[in-house]
Amino acid sequence: MTLHDNLYIMLKYQFKICAALLFCIGFSGIKAQSILKITETSETNSTFSTSEIRKLTFSSNQLVVHIKNETSSLFAFDNIEKLDFNNIATSDLTSVNITSLQTVLYPNPVIDRLYIKMEFPNKCKISIEIYNLQGKLLLNQSVVSPDCINVSELQKGMYICRLKSCDKIETLKFIKQ
Repeated sequence: MTLHDNLYIMLKYQFKICAALLFCIGFSGIKAQSILKITETSETNSTFSTSEIRKLTFSSNQLVVHIKNETSSLFAFDNIEKLDFNNIATSDLTSVNITSLQTVLYPNPVIDRLYIKMEFPNKCKISIEIYNLQGKLLLNQSVVSPDCINVSELQKGMYICRLKSCDKIETLKFIKQ
């Protein structure tokens, strides 16, 4: 693997974690989160009350949870399996799988057709939702096996695509030219 490939994989991890966190936090809506639980691949869990968290940052392949008492906890991206936000209003967003990096949207930026490369179970119906950055749902469709989405009607800008099938949810960001 080349240095370029390693950098691409690292940035892909960072992007997915940022997008997942922003998506979950942005769609929490009426009722705020009360707990953040980080599950690591070693099956250890770290739980934080959101009232004690000052901020979350991403740097050097790490998630840093900054606590209000000026302490912090570090988590390597490679060791994070799942982030759980408990007690949020939208029940199907309470769990975000971080390890599933099989889904890719391309080309990005896109002009008319956004292609989807994904590994969802074959027998599940797939829900595709496109949101603007203000959280407004712009497109919602259900298909059996998606391969592309017509985004020609969207204005230029950044969008969030949420793909949901069976028990798996993927959230990806794309840019429309």
